[in-house]
Amino acid sequence: MDKTQLQQLIQDRYKALSPNAQQVFSPMEWATTLTEIAQKYALNEAQIVHLGTETTLVLLGIISITEYRTTLEKELARPKDISEKILAE
Repeated sequence: MDKTQLQQLIQDRYKALSPNAQQVFSPMEWATTLTEIAQKYALNEAQIVHLGTETTLVLLGIISITEYRTTLEKELARPKDISEKILAE
């Protein structure tokens, strides 16, 4: 799926959320947590993008938690113990 299709899918899924769910998702407080995790584990720019994208997809229910785990382990290319810590946080 290319970037444009992915962005459209995210927008469509967000619009399909109930107003209450949109209010929870919109403040993007979870993005602050991702920034802290990225700094803590010295992720590079590409890794940060993957972490943000995959987290958005799992929060919107587009991918499963299993897919999230598998993709992040592959894309972050960190030692297994570090990957587990990132996922736990």
